[in-house]
Amino acid sequence: MIVGQDWGDTNYFLKWKGFDDPKNPTNLNLMKLLDSIGITIQPIVGNDQVGTLFLTNAILCLKQGGLQSVVDDSWFQNCRKYFLKPLIEIVHPKVVLAIGKQAFKAILEAYNIAYNWPSKYEIVVVREGKAGGIKLQKGISLFPVYHCGRKIVNMTRDMNAQMNDWKPIKLALEIA
Repeated sequence: MIVGQDWGDTNYFLKWKGFDDPKNPTNLNLMKLLDSIGITIQPIVGNDQVGTLFLTNAILCLKQGGLQSVVDDSWFQNCRKYFLKPLIEIVHPKVVLAIGKQAFKAILEAYNIAYNWPSKYEIVVVREGKAGGIKLQKGISLFPVYHCGRKIVNMTRDMNAQMNDWKPIKLALEIA
């Protein structure tokens, strides 16, 4: 299961009729990262596809103002309590990938897990990857990873570093 931060904004949703732009850089990067751990997916072109992945977001509502617009903390609070935790429990995946710090934080808070935050998110990603993730409940491990959007890839954590971050996830899936 992959948990992102939030959906795009209402204009993006309307433009693409509820689907994603097949050339969306974040999705293309996500497909590369998944491929690096042996999970090959194709872009979604309709609503009749069945696969081995479940993708969702910590915030399940649409915002205004563009894909990069600010999200409100109350949206995380509302969605994690009423939707995110129940959804994780229904799907009951072996591994939950939190794409970005906000998604990771929302999942921790949904499970009332206190976390000792270091100064850099990179430390969190590497530490928890080496540890085999954080156990949310029996049979479910949570792995924090960086967001794979163009801004983060270009300015914070390039694709090679992110592919290294994903290596422990492959191992966790093989073991589980």
